[in-house]
Amino acid sequence: MSGGLLSGVKVVELATFVAAPSAARYMSHFGAEVVKIEDAKGGGDALRSLCVNFNMPQDESENPLFDEFNGCKRSIALDLRDERAKAVLDTLLSEADVFVVNVRERSLKKMGFDYWTVKKKHPKLIYAQVTGFGDTGPRKDDPAFDVTAFWAATGFTNDLALGGLANGSWPVDSPSGVGDTTTGCFLFAAIASALYAREKTGKGDRVTVSLYGVASWVMSMLSLSAQEKYGRKYPRIYREATPPPFRCADGEWLTVALMANWTYYFPRFCEAMHVPEFVHDERFEKAEEYVKPENAAQFTDIFAPIFLKKTSGEWSELLGAHNVVCAVLGHFHDISTSEQAWANGYAVKHQMPNGESCVFAIPPFRSDNMRADGYPYGRGPFYGEDTIEIMREHGIAQSKIDELIEAGITFQRKSVEGRNAEVWEPEAQ
Repeated sequence: MSGGLLSGVKVVELATFVAAPSAARYMSHFGAEVVKIEDAKGGGDALRSLCVNFNMPQDESENPLFDEFNGCKRSIALDLRDERAKAVLDTLLSEADVFVVNVRERSLKKMGFDYWTVKKKHPKLIYAQVTGFGDTGPRKDDPAFDVTAFWAATGFTNDLALGGLANGSWPVDSPSGVGDTTTGCFLFAAIASALYAREKTGKGDRVTVSLYGVASWVMSMLSLSAQEKYGRKYPRIYREATPPPFRCADGEWLTVALMANWTYYFPRFCEAMHVPEFVHDERFEKAEEYVKPENAAQFTDIFAPIFLKKTSGEWSELLGAHNVVCAVLGHFHDISTSEQAWANGYAVKHQMPNGESCVFAIPPFRSDNMRADGYPYGRGPFYGEDTIEIMREHGIAQSKIDELIEAGITFQRKSVEGRNAEVWEPEAQ
Protein backbone atom coordinates (compact mmCIF):
# COMPACT_ATOMS: atom_id res chain seq x y z
CA MET A 1 0.00 0.00 0.00
CA SER A 2 1.90 2.99 -1.30
CA GLY A 3 0.19 5.61 0.84
CA GLY A 4 0.38 3.83 4.19
CA LEU A 5 1.96 5.81 7.00
CA LEU A 6 4.03 2.73 7.88
CA SER A 7 4.63 1.58 4.33
CA GLY A 8 8.04 -0.08 4.16
CA VAL A 9 8.14 -0.94 7.87
CA LYS A 10 8.78 -4.65 8.38
CA VAL A 11 7.33 -6.39 11.43
CA VAL A 12 8.01 -9.89 12.73
CA GLU A 13 5.42 -11.16 15.20
CA LEU A 14 6.11 -14.02 17.61
CA ALA A 15 2.86 -13.84 19.55
CA THR A 16 -0.48 -15.55 20.13
CA PHE A 17 -4.03 -14.66 21.12
CA VAL A 18 -4.93 -10.94 20.94
CA ALA A 19 -2.93 -8.32 22.88
CA ALA A 20 0.40 -8.36 21.00
CA PRO A 21 -1.09 -9.52 17.65
CA SER A 22 -3.55 -6.62 17.76
CA ALA A 23 -0.62 -4.18 17.94
CA ALA A 24 0.83 -5.75 14.79
CA ARG A 25 -2.62 -5.57 13.21
CA TYR A 26 -2.75 -1.83 13.89
CA MET A 27 0.57 -1.55 12.08
CA SER A 28 -0.69 -3.50 9.06
CA HIS A 29 -3.69 -1.15 9.06
CA PHE A 30 -1.20 1.62 8.28
CA GLY A 31 0.61 -0.38 5.60
CA ALA A 32 3.38 -2.20 7.48
CA GLU A 33 4.42 -5.68 6.32
CA VAL A 34 3.76 -8.22 9.09
CA VAL A 35 5.19 -11.75 9.17
CA LYS A 36 3.60 -13.97 11.81
CA ILE A 37 5.75 -16.77 13.26
CA GLU A 38 3.69 -19.84 14.21
CA ASP A 39 4.87 -23.00 15.94
CA ALA A 40 5.27 -25.72 13.32
CA LYS A 41 4.55 -28.43 15.91
CA GLY A 42 1.83 -26.78 18.01
CA GLY A 43 -1.04 -26.04 15.62
CA GLY A 44 -0.22 -22.36 15.24
CA ASP A 45 -1.71 -19.42 17.11
CA ALA A 46 -4.16 -20.72 19.72
CA LEU A 47 -6.60 -18.01 18.63
CA ARG A 48 -7.30 -20.17 15.57
CA SER A 49 -9.24 -22.57 17.80
CA LEU A 50 -11.00 -20.05 20.05
CA CYS A 51 -13.93 -19.22 17.77
CA VAL A 52 -16.08 -21.99 19.25
CA ASN A 53 -16.15 -20.05 22.54
CA PHE A 54 -18.06 -17.30 20.72
CA ASN A 55 -20.49 -19.42 18.68
CA MET A 56 -18.43 -18.98 15.52
CA PRO A 57 -16.90 -21.52 13.12
CA GLN A 58 -13.18 -22.05 13.39
CA ASP A 59 -12.10 -24.07 10.37
CA GLU A 60 -9.70 -22.73 7.79
CA SER A 61 -12.43 -21.70 5.36
CA GLU A 62 -14.27 -19.60 7.94
CA ASN A 63 -12.44 -18.30 10.99
CA PRO A 64 -13.69 -14.75 11.60
CA LEU A 65 -12.16 -14.34 15.06
CA PHE A 66 -8.66 -15.13 13.84
CA ASP A 67 -9.17 -12.96 10.76
CA GLU A 68 -10.22 -9.99 12.90
CA PHE A 69 -6.81 -9.65 14.54
CA ASN A 70 -4.58 -11.13 11.84
CA GLY A 71 -5.79 -9.58 8.61
CA CYS A 72 -3.08 -8.43 6.19
CA LYS A 73 -0.40 -10.63 7.81
CA ARG A 74 1.56 -13.56 6.39
CA SER A 75 2.33 -16.80 8.25
CA ILE A 76 5.53 -18.85 8.42
CA ALA A 77 5.68 -22.07 10.43
CA LEU A 78 8.87 -22.68 12.43
CA ASP A 79 9.80 -25.13 15.18
CA LEU A 80 11.95 -22.82 17.29
CA ARG A 81 13.19 -25.71 19.40
CA ASP A 82 15.53 -26.45 16.50
CA GLU A 83 18.65 -24.36 15.88
CA ARG A 84 18.01 -24.33 12.13
CA ALA A 85 14.61 -22.71 12.66
CA LYS A 86 16.15 -20.17 15.01
CA ALA A 87 18.60 -19.28 12.26
CA VAL A 88 15.67 -18.59 9.93
CA LEU A 89 14.05 -16.29 12.50
CA ASP A 90 17.38 -14.50 12.96
CA THR A 91 17.51 -13.95 9.21
CA LEU A 92 14.03 -12.42 9.29
CA LEU A 93 15.00 -10.16 12.19
CA SER A 94 18.09 -8.94 10.35
CA GLU A 95 15.79 -7.16 7.88
CA ALA A 96 12.98 -6.27 10.30
CA ASP A 97 12.19 -2.95 11.97
CA VAL A 98 9.97 -4.29 14.75
CA PHE A 99 9.84 -7.59 16.66
CA VAL A 100 6.52 -8.08 18.50
CA VAL A 101 6.51 -10.77 21.21
CA ASN A 102 4.30 -11.98 24.06
CA VAL A 103 6.12 -15.22 24.84
CA ARG A 104 6.98 -15.58 28.53
CA GLU A 105 10.46 -14.34 29.42
CA ARG A 106 11.92 -17.66 30.52
CA SER A 107 10.88 -19.26 27.22
CA LEU A 108 12.39 -16.36 25.27
CA LYS A 109 15.69 -16.79 27.12
CA LYS A 110 15.64 -20.53 26.50
CA MET A 111 15.13 -19.98 22.76
CA GLY A 112 17.69 -17.18 22.65
CA PHE A 113 15.22 -14.48 21.65
CA ASP A 114 15.06 -12.41 24.81
CA TYR A 115 15.76 -8.71 24.32
CA TRP A 116 19.37 -8.65 25.49
CA THR A 117 20.34 -11.54 23.20
CA VAL A 118 18.49 -10.09 20.22
CA LYS A 119 19.90 -6.60 20.83
CA LYS A 120 23.47 -7.81 20.37
CA LYS A 121 22.67 -9.13 16.90
CA HIS A 122 20.14 -6.52 15.80
CA PRO A 123 20.86 -3.23 17.60
CA LYS A 124 18.51 -1.13 15.44
CA LEU A 125 15.50 -3.38 16.03
CA ILE A 126 12.47 -2.17 18.00
CA TYR A 127 11.71 -5.01 20.42
CA ALA A 128 8.05 -4.69 21.45
CA GLN A 129 6.87 -6.91 24.28
CA VAL A 130 3.60 -7.62 26.09
CA THR A 131 3.75 -9.14 29.57
CA GLY A 132 1.07 -10.07 32.06
CA PHE A 133 2.13 -8.10 35.13
CA GLY A 134 5.26 -6.15 34.20
CA ASP A 135 9.02 -6.67 34.21
CA THR A 136 9.61 -6.80 37.97
CA GLY A 137 7.78 -7.59 41.18
CA PRO A 138 6.46 -10.81 42.73
CA ARG A 139 4.09 -11.58 39.83
CA LYS A 140 6.43 -10.81 36.91
CA ASP A 141 6.60 -14.47 35.84
CA ASP A 142 2.92 -15.31 36.31
CA PRO A 143 0.99 -16.46 33.24
CA ALA A 144 -1.83 -14.10 32.33
CA PHE A 145 -4.79 -13.38 30.09
CA ASP A 146 -6.85 -10.22 30.06
CA VAL A 147 -9.52 -11.93 32.19
CA THR A 148 -6.96 -12.42 34.98
CA ALA A 149 -4.37 -9.63 34.76
CA PHE A 150 -6.55 -6.88 33.28
CA TRP A 151 -10.02 -7.45 34.73
CA ALA A 152 -9.70 -9.63 37.83
CA ALA A 153 -6.47 -8.39 39.40
CA THR A 154 -7.37 -4.69 39.18
CA GLY A 155 -10.83 -4.82 40.76
CA PHE A 156 -13.11 -4.33 37.75
CA THR A 157 -14.72 -7.78 37.96
CA ASN A 158 -15.49 -7.48 41.66
CA ASP A 159 -16.04 -3.79 42.27
CA LEU A 160 -18.43 -3.15 39.39
CA ALA A 161 -20.80 -5.90 40.46
CA LEU A 162 -24.20 -4.20 40.70
CA GLY A 163 -25.46 -4.32 44.23
CA GLY A 164 -22.25 -5.80 45.55
CA LEU A 165 -21.48 -9.42 46.32
CA ALA A 166 -22.78 -9.05 49.86
CA ASN A 167 -26.21 -8.24 48.42
CA GLY A 168 -26.42 -11.39 46.33
CA SER A 169 -25.18 -10.19 42.93
CA TRP A 170 -22.43 -11.71 40.85
CA PRO A 171 -19.04 -10.45 39.63
CA VAL A 172 -19.19 -8.72 36.24
CA ASP A 173 -18.67 -10.93 33.18
CA SER A 174 -15.24 -9.76 31.97
CA PRO A 175 -15.53 -8.38 28.41
CA SER A 176 -13.51 -10.76 26.24
CA GLY A 177 -10.63 -9.20 24.34
CA VAL A 178 -11.26 -5.65 25.51
CA GLY A 179 -8.23 -5.64 27.80
CA ASP A 180 -6.17 -7.25 25.06
CA THR A 181 -7.03 -4.77 22.33
CA THR A 182 -6.57 -1.85 24.72
CA THR A 183 -3.14 -3.17 25.66
CA GLY A 184 -2.36 -3.57 21.97
CA CYS A 185 -3.16 0.12 21.43
CA PHE A 186 -0.62 1.14 24.07
CA LEU A 187 2.01 -1.13 22.54
CA PHE A 188 1.29 0.32 19.10
CA ALA A 189 1.79 3.84 20.46
CA ALA A 190 5.07 2.81 22.09
CA ILE A 191 6.27 1.19 18.85
CA ALA A 192 5.43 4.28 16.79
CA SER A 193 7.27 6.46 19.31
CA ALA A 194 10.32 4.20 19.24
CA LEU A 195 10.38 4.21 15.43
CA TYR A 196 10.23 8.00 15.46
CA ALA A 197 13.09 8.18 17.98
CA ARG A 198 15.15 5.76 15.91
CA GLU A 199 14.86 8.08 12.92
CA LYS A 200 16.66 10.73 14.98
CA THR A 201 19.12 8.59 16.94
CA GLY A 202 19.65 5.50 14.79
CA LYS A 203 19.20 3.36 17.90
CA GLY A 204 16.82 0.51 18.48
CA ASP A 205 14.86 0.12 21.70
CA ARG A 206 12.77 -2.18 23.82
CA VAL A 207 9.22 -1.03 24.54
CA THR A 208 6.93 -2.93 26.85
CA VAL A 209 3.40 -2.86 28.19
CA SER A 210 1.60 -5.24 30.52
CA LEU A 211 -2.04 -6.17 30.80
CA TYR A 212 -1.98 -5.26 34.49
CA GLY A 213 -0.19 -1.97 33.89
CA VAL A 214 -2.55 -0.85 31.15
CA ALA A 215 -5.55 -1.74 33.31
CA SER A 216 -4.05 0.21 36.21
CA TRP A 217 -3.89 3.26 33.96
CA VAL A 218 -7.24 3.03 32.18
CA MET A 219 -9.00 2.37 35.49
CA SER A 220 -7.06 5.05 37.35
CA MET A 221 -10.12 7.25 38.01
CA LEU A 222 -11.70 4.32 39.83
CA SER A 223 -8.62 3.23 41.76
CA LEU A 224 -7.73 6.81 42.69
CA SER A 225 -11.18 7.48 44.14
CA ALA A 226 -11.15 4.15 46.01
CA GLN A 227 -8.00 4.97 47.97
CA GLU A 228 -8.54 5.14 51.70
CA LYS A 229 -7.77 8.86 51.57
CA TYR A 230 -10.84 9.53 49.39
CA GLY A 231 -12.97 6.56 50.30
CA ARG A 232 -15.33 6.11 47.37
CA LYS A 233 -17.02 2.78 47.98
CA TYR A 234 -17.32 -0.01 45.42
CA PRO A 235 -19.42 -1.81 44.38
CA ARG A 236 -22.20 0.76 44.28
CA ILE A 237 -25.82 -0.30 44.53
CA TYR A 238 -28.16 0.77 41.75
CA ARG A 239 -30.03 3.44 43.72
CA GLU A 240 -26.78 5.17 44.72
CA ALA A 241 -25.20 5.38 41.26
CA THR A 242 -24.82 8.99 40.08
CA PRO A 243 -27.01 8.60 38.14
CA PRO A 244 -27.88 5.04 37.13
CA PRO A 245 -29.43 4.05 33.79
CA PHE A 246 -33.23 4.35 33.82
CA ARG A 247 -35.71 1.92 32.32
CA CYS A 248 -38.18 3.50 29.90
CA ALA A 249 -41.70 2.61 28.77
CA ASP A 250 -40.43 0.47 25.87
CA GLY A 251 -38.27 -1.67 28.17
CA GLU A 252 -35.03 -0.06 26.97
CA TRP A 253 -32.61 1.70 29.31
CA LEU A 254 -31.37 5.27 29.01
CA THR A 255 -28.26 6.76 30.56
CA VAL A 256 -27.92 10.49 31.22
CA ALA A 257 -24.56 12.28 31.56
CA LEU A 258 -25.12 14.95 34.21
CA MET A 259 -21.96 14.82 36.28
CA ALA A 260 -19.70 16.35 33.61
CA ASN A 261 -21.13 19.75 34.57
CA TRP A 262 -23.90 19.41 37.12
CA THR A 263 -24.77 23.10 37.41
CA TYR A 264 -25.23 23.30 33.64
CA TYR A 265 -26.98 20.01 32.92
CA PHE A 266 -29.17 19.44 35.99
CA PRO A 267 -31.50 22.46 35.47
CA ARG A 268 -31.95 21.48 31.80
CA PHE A 269 -32.59 17.90 32.84
CA CYS A 270 -35.34 19.03 35.21
CA GLU A 271 -36.92 21.16 32.48
CA ALA A 272 -36.94 18.23 30.06
CA MET A 273 -38.44 15.97 32.72
CA HIS A 274 -41.14 18.61 33.51
CA VAL A 275 -40.11 18.80 37.18
CA PRO A 276 -38.64 22.32 37.55
CA GLU A 277 -39.36 22.23 41.27
CA PHE A 278 -36.29 20.05 41.84
CA VAL A 279 -33.81 22.54 40.33
CA HIS A 280 -33.31 24.24 43.69
CA ASP A 281 -33.93 21.21 45.89
CA GLU A 282 -31.16 21.30 48.50
CA ARG A 283 -30.53 17.57 48.01
CA PHE A 284 -29.71 17.99 44.32
CA GLU A 285 -28.90 21.65 43.61
CA LYS A 286 -25.17 21.16 44.17
CA ALA A 287 -23.16 18.20 42.90
CA GLU A 288 -21.44 17.74 46.25
CA GLU A 289 -24.86 17.24 47.89
CA TYR A 290 -26.25 15.01 45.17
CA VAL A 291 -23.34 12.52 45.30
CA LYS A 292 -24.04 11.68 48.94
CA PRO A 293 -25.39 8.10 48.84
CA GLU A 294 -28.65 8.97 50.62
CA ASN A 295 -29.40 11.83 48.22
CA ALA A 296 -28.42 9.86 45.13
CA ALA A 297 -30.79 7.09 46.24
CA GLN A 298 -33.66 9.58 46.63
CA PHE A 299 -32.86 11.03 43.17
CA THR A 300 -33.20 7.56 41.67
CA ASP A 301 -36.46 6.91 43.52
CA ILE A 302 -37.92 10.18 42.20
CA PHE A 303 -36.89 9.90 38.56
CA ALA A 304 -37.16 6.16 37.89
CA PRO A 305 -41.02 6.26 37.80
CA ILE A 306 -40.96 9.34 35.56
CA PHE A 307 -38.78 7.61 32.95
CA LEU A 308 -41.29 4.78 32.77
CA LYS A 309 -43.86 7.16 31.31
CA LYS A 310 -42.16 7.59 27.91
CA THR A 311 -40.17 5.44 25.51
CA SER A 312 -36.40 5.67 25.27
CA GLY A 313 -36.77 7.38 21.89
CA GLU A 314 -39.12 9.98 23.26
CA TRP A 315 -36.84 10.73 26.20
CA SER A 316 -33.80 10.92 23.92
CA GLU A 317 -35.49 13.49 21.73
CA LEU A 318 -36.79 15.52 24.65
CA LEU A 319 -33.50 15.53 26.56
CA GLY A 320 -31.54 16.26 23.39
CA ALA A 321 -33.76 19.28 22.73
CA HIS A 322 -32.64 20.62 26.11
CA ASN A 323 -28.97 19.92 25.28
CA VAL A 324 -28.72 17.11 27.84
CA VAL A 325 -26.29 14.39 26.81
CA CYS A 326 -27.92 10.96 26.91
CA ALA A 327 -27.86 7.60 25.15
CA VAL A 328 -29.99 4.49 24.92
CA LEU A 329 -28.09 1.46 26.18
CA GLY A 330 -27.26 -0.50 23.05
CA HIS A 331 -26.33 -4.10 22.40
CA PHE A 332 -23.23 -5.66 20.90
CA HIS A 333 -25.12 -6.70 17.80
CA ASP A 334 -26.14 -3.08 17.14
CA ILE A 335 -22.67 -2.18 15.84
CA SER A 336 -22.98 -4.46 12.81
CA THR A 337 -26.05 -2.54 11.59
CA SER A 338 -25.14 0.95 12.83
CA GLU A 339 -25.24 3.63 10.14
CA GLN A 340 -22.63 5.58 12.12
CA ALA A 341 -20.30 2.58 12.28
CA TRP A 342 -20.60 1.87 8.54
CA ALA A 343 -20.10 5.52 7.60
CA ASN A 344 -16.76 5.62 9.42
CA GLY A 345 -15.54 2.16 8.49
CA TYR A 346 -15.88 0.90 12.03
CA ALA A 347 -18.02 -1.84 10.52
CA VAL A 348 -17.13 -3.39 7.14
CA LYS A 349 -18.14 -6.47 5.17
CA HIS A 350 -15.64 -9.33 5.22
CA GLN A 351 -15.84 -12.28 2.84
CA MET A 352 -14.27 -15.53 3.98
CA PRO A 353 -12.69 -18.24 1.81
CA ASN A 354 -15.84 -20.39 1.77
CA GLY A 355 -17.88 -17.50 0.37
CA GLU A 356 -19.62 -16.69 3.66
CA SER A 357 -19.46 -13.12 4.88
CA CYS A 358 -19.62 -11.39 8.23
CA VAL A 359 -19.34 -7.85 9.57
CA PHE A 360 -15.86 -6.94 10.74
CA ALA A 361 -14.60 -4.16 12.93
CA ILE A 362 -11.32 -2.70 11.70
CA PRO A 363 -8.87 -0.50 13.63
CA PRO A 364 -10.35 2.99 14.08
CA PHE A 365 -7.14 4.94 13.39
CA ARG A 366 -7.57 7.32 10.46
CA SER A 367 -5.15 9.50 8.48
CA ASP A 368 -5.97 12.20 5.97
CA ASN A 369 -2.83 11.28 4.03
CA MET A 370 -4.15 7.74 3.55
CA ARG A 371 -7.67 8.57 2.42
CA ALA A 372 -6.98 7.96 -1.26
CA ASP A 373 -5.50 4.50 -0.67
CA GLY A 374 -7.94 3.38 1.99
CA TYR A 375 -7.38 0.93 4.82
CA PRO A 376 -6.63 -2.76 4.15
CA TYR A 377 -8.24 -5.64 5.97
CA GLY A 378 -9.19 -9.20 5.02
CA ARG A 379 -8.66 -12.75 6.16
CA GLY A 380 -5.73 -13.79 8.25
CA PRO A 381 -3.13 -16.12 6.76
CA PHE A 382 -3.66 -19.86 6.75
CA TYR A 383 -1.31 -21.70 9.09
CA GLY A 384 2.07 -21.82 7.35
CA GLU A 385 0.64 -20.38 4.15
CA ASP A 386 3.60 -18.16 3.28
CA THR A 387 6.53 -20.21 4.55
CA ILE A 388 8.38 -20.75 1.28
CA GLU A 389 7.65 -17.29 -0.09
CA ILE A 390 8.98 -15.57 3.04
CA MET A 391 12.13 -17.69 3.14
CA ARG A 392 12.87 -17.01 -0.51
CA GLU A 393 12.40 -13.28 0.01
CA HIS A 394 15.07 -13.42 2.70
CA GLY A 395 17.60 -15.17 0.51
CA ILE A 396 17.25 -18.69 1.88
CA ALA A 397 18.11 -21.21 -0.83
CA GLN A 398 15.46 -23.64 -2.03
CA SER A 399 17.70 -26.58 -1.11
CA LYS A 400 17.82 -25.30 2.47
CA ILE A 401 14.05 -24.81 2.50
CA ASP A 402 13.55 -28.37 1.26
CA GLU A 403 15.87 -29.64 4.00
CA LEU A 404 13.89 -27.83 6.70
CA ILE A 405 10.58 -29.14 5.37
CA GLU A 406 11.90 -32.71 5.19
CA ALA A 407 13.14 -32.45 8.78
CA GLY A 408 9.69 -31.27 9.97
CA ILE A 409 11.13 -28.00 11.22
CA THR A 410 8.83 -26.05 8.92
CA PHE A 411 6.08 -26.71 6.40
CA GLN A 412 4.23 -25.04 3.60
CA ARG A 413 0.47 -25.28 3.38
CA LYS A 414 -0.06 -27.21 0.15
CA SER A 415 -3.06 -25.64 -1.55
CA VAL A 416 -3.06 -21.88 -1.28
CA GLU A 417 -6.13 -19.93 -2.41
CA GLY A 418 -5.84 -16.31 -3.38
CA ARG A 419 -6.62 -13.70 -0.78
CA ASN A 420 -9.36 -11.16 -1.15
CA ALA A 421 -7.98 -7.65 -1.40
CA GLU A 422 -10.44 -5.98 0.96
CA VAL A 423 -10.00 -2.26 1.48
CA TRP A 424 -12.26 0.27 3.16
CA GLU A 425 -12.17 3.61 1.41
CA PRO A 426 -13.68 6.63 3.17
CA GLU A 427 -15.99 8.87 1.23
CA ALA A 428 -14.48 12.13 -0.01
CA GLN A 429 -15.28 15.12 2.15
